[in-house]
Amino acid sequence: MEESMRKLTSLFGFMILTCALFSSCSDNKGTEPVQPTVPTVSTITVSAITETTAVCGGTVTSNGGAEVTARGVCWSTNATPTIGDNITTDGSGSGNFTSYLTGLTAGTPYYVRAYATNSAGTGYGSEQPFTTTTPSHLILLSSFDTDYEGWMEFGEGILIYVNSGGNPGGYIEFEDWEAGSGCFLAPDKFKGDLSAYSQGTLSFDLKNTVDNGSGVTAYYGLIRITSGTLYAEKNAVPDGSYLTEWTTYSIPLTADTWGVTSAQWDSILTNVTEVLIHMDPQGYFYDRSGLDNFCLTSPALKVQPTSNEVTQSNESHQSDEDD
Repeated sequence: MEESMRKLTSLFGFMILTCALFSSCSDNKGTEPVQPTVPTVSTITVSAITETTAVCGGTVTSNGGAEVTARGVCWSTNATPTIGDNITTDGSGSGNFTSYLTGLTAGTPYYVRAYATNSAGTGYGSEQPFTTTTPSHLILLSSFDTDYEGWMEFGEGILIYVNSGGNPGGYIEFEDWEAGSGCFLAPDKFKGDLSAYSQGTLSFDLKNTVDNGSGVTAYYGLIRITSGTLYAEKNAVPDGSYLTEWTTYSIPLTADTWGVTSAQWDSILTNVTEVLIHMDPQGYFYDRSGLDNFCLTSPALKVQPTSNEVTQSNESHQSDEDD
């Protein structure tokens, strides 16, 4: 009997030890750390699309169990952009955010999607395609906001860059101590094939910055466009005008306006070798004058219809025929 009791006691003790071990294992399994996953993020619709900018953003709906350290959008001209492409960085954590895309190219298809990053990696939202707008005109401009942009003086006088006081911002100034006339020569971007600007306009701003009391010469503000031995000249500044304030002049880029035949005009604009503007307002005396916002603007561009517009037009035309 005593032997049986010892066996029962040993068995009971073994059972208690087994239960304790099992319970310990269960408790340890329950306290294992949960591994984070990448965040969950959605992409909002692209809006405010221009030639070079757009607005997008997203919402981080789950941090995946770890702190979201970066969020924003990524974009590319190729599908499925990643954070290895162009990105914005728009804060951290969960919730909504807005992203501003800049430096885009006009008339170009892009793909954008939101992203959010935590310690487990980066999660992405759905992809949103969009296309930047096409400019209504081509513009070739020297605004002189940061420097003289490659313009040069020709003849008498010197060119000075002035970083304020323009129309607005900086401008280039002609200063002349000499008796002869002086001009500014446009840089290379105003040379070559400029035929796309035919029937458009040439505009610029002038101002006399120092007055010596003498009368203004007839050639002040005259512009010459040259191609080899061919050239065309036009002056929009009224004879004798002394300009105490910035004054804008605009000249149509047409053969009639410039006093040449259509064939000559086409030949000149197809291969422009020089563009100059006379900047000496008062001839034989000390004088100074400013030039700002020298600009060529093309006529309105023809926008090509989208494939959907072409389809609708064809369907409408077919419907009219059926009627």
